[in-house]
Amino acid sequence: MKTLKIVIISSFGAGKTTFIETAKQLGANSTLQNERTDPDLQQLTSIATDQCEIHFDEDMRLYLFGVPSQQRFDFIWDIIENKSHGFIILFDSSKPETFFETRKMIDLVYGKTHAPYIVAANPTNPEFAWEEVALRNALKLSSQIKFVTCDATDRDSVKNTILDMLYEILSKIEN
Repeated sequence: MKTLKIVIISSFGAGKTTFIETAKQLGANSTLQNERTDPDLQQLTSIATDQCEIHFDEDMRLYLFGVPSQQRFDFIWDIIENKSHGFIILFDSSKPETFFETRKMIDLVYGKTHAPYIVAANPTNPEFAWEEVALRNALKLSSQIKFVTCDATDRDSVKNTILDMLYEILSKIEN
């Protein structure tokens, strides 16, 4: 059985936990370490990694890990990024104040690993979402970097983002 590990990183409030909660709907055996069912607890910051296990079929198992973005959790990054097959850098395309931090995450992934990555725009407020061309300019993204728009609350959108990441991983493996 092929096992792949994908790490999702984002700035605080960009939708990482929501993305992984939605991804749980895709597989038969899903877990979430940071379950948040009490509305009062939803306002708290991350206390652990979000994770999800998805069985696509008998031949493939996918693990998703959401890494907390707060600096005090940097030690978790070193543990989870080890032997990762790919990274999804999720950001809120309706909050330009997070773009600088997103660029730093892109540089971190690029500098720490040779694993493929994609940049996923998740507008938490679609009315204020920037267009792709403006986002690419703001984030200084080259045309070679895979960019997708994702709605972390929508099952099909999350599935397509994960599939885009898997295609990037397979493309790297084939080359």
